[in-house]
Amino acid sequence: MVSPSVSLIIVLFCSLFVSCLQAKPSLEVESEALKAFKNAITDDPLGALANWTDTNHHCNWTGIACDPSSNLAVSISLVDKQLEGQISPFLGNLSALQVLDLTLNFFSGSIPAQLGQCSQLSQLVLVSNYLSGQIPAEIGDLQKLQLVDLKIGNLSNLQNLLLFENSIGGKIPPELGRCQKLLSLELYSNQFTGSIPSELGNLVHLEKLRVYDNRLNSTIPLSLFQLKSLTRLGLSENELTGTVPHEIGSLRSLQVLTLHSNKFSGEIPSSITNLTNLTYLSMSFNTLTGELPSNIGLLYNLKNLTMNNNLLEGSIPVSITNCTHLEVIGLAFNRITGKIPNSLGQLRNLTFLSLGANRMSGELPDDLFNCSNLQTLSLSENNFSGLLKPGIGNLYNLKILGTGMNSFVGPIPPEIGNLSRLMSLSLPENSFTGLLPPELSKLSLLQGLSLRDNGLEGMIPEKLFELKYLTVLYLQRNKLTGPISNSISKLESLSYLNLQGNKLNGSIPRSLERLDRLMSLDLSQPI
Repeated sequence: MVSPSVSLIIVLFCSLFVSCLQAKPSLEVESEALKAFKNAITDDPLGALANWTDTNHHCNWTGIACDPSSNLAVSISLVDKQLEGQISPFLGNLSALQVLDLTLNFFSGSIPAQLGQCSQLSQLVLVSNYLSGQIPAEIGDLQKLQLVDLKIGNLSNLQNLLLFENSIGGKIPPELGRCQKLLSLELYSNQFTGSIPSELGNLVHLEKLRVYDNRLNSTIPLSLFQLKSLTRLGLSENELTGTVPHEIGSLRSLQVLTLHSNKFSGEIPSSITNLTNLTYLSMSFNTLTGELPSNIGLLYNLKNLTMNNNLLEGSIPVSITNCTHLEVIGLAFNRITGKIPNSLGQLRNLTFLSLGANRMSGELPDDLFNCSNLQTLSLSENNFSGLLKPGIGNLYNLKILGTGMNSFVGPIPPEIGNLSRLMSLSLPENSFTGLLPPELSKLSLLQGLSLRDNGLEGMIPEKLFELKYLTVLYLQRNKLTGPISNSISKLESLSYLNLQGNKLNGSIPRSLERLDRLMSLDLSQPI
């Protein structure tokens, strides 16, 4: 009879033997699954998988991390390796896998349903690839997922759903509303269609909801305005319709709101001024009507206000000058009337002011020239009048200045030569008179100069031909006289030259032949 102690030793030995037998096939399965992943890669330009060979243990392969006690792969992280191919379904055999991060590659095809077998998976990140098709429902079986860029079922612990910048289609699953711990829902830059599920209003802890750049339609569900923790709401670049609901004013934590490039109509709700934490507000490219809220100055944290390409009317509210953090104001292509507010110069942080293609009038207020951080000033296609005042020279950070198609009169101020960073100067279709200021030659970075359709006189200053970066020179339909200097050949970057309709004389300089980048030349006279 075998003693109890010997029996115990035999049992232990057998258990250990069975464990070894079981471990070996498991490790072989691991290795084969990883090799299948590599075989599905069609291009590896950086050689990221060069050491994925039998001469190395798979735990030493690039991007692989293993559990030290079992040698099972727990992480595959191959971020920004320029890998091209498809995601192998054999990854579903990696039973211990906790992290799969393939961010910033060129994977295409569908997301394999077999990933739903990776029961330990807590992070699944496939951001910035070229994946297509629908999200496999099997991913919903991954109960331990905390960070994912895919579809869910009953993922009660899920906090971040990151699916942006792929080509995933279909509808946004309403089951997302059951992920009560969700903080971020990032589905932007895909091909989702249909409506925004009203069930998303159940995500009471949600802080970021960004579904822009998809093909979503219908109206904004009112349930979204129950999400009191939202700091970012991105619905832009879709096909959403209807009005912007008055209830939007209840999202008091909101910092970023983007609704641009949709089909919204109606007026801007006055309740939007309740959003006092707002720093970024973009509603451009819709068909919004009515006026800007008169008390818009309550948005005192606002840095970006863009309402371009709508049907807005009325004048710019004086209260806007209370938004002293403003860096960007974009109100172009509307029907706005009235003058530029006299106190706009209080916005010392302003870098971008675009009021073009409206119905504004009056002279430019002197206070405007206190906005010394301005880099873009676009006032074209209005009815502004009076002089372009010498104060323009105080805007020494300007890179783009456009005042075309207005009613400005008098000379172009020589102080414009102070704008040493200017790259584009566009003053066409006004009533400027006098000489071309030689100070224009001080604009050494200038690439585009358009002074066409004015009443400018005299000769083209010789120094103007020192602007070596100038690609566009439009001086047509003025009253310029004298010959065209041979020095014009110094404009080595020039692509477009139009001097048509002036009073120039003399011969055409042969030096024009040296302008090898010239694509368009017009020296004609009107009939």
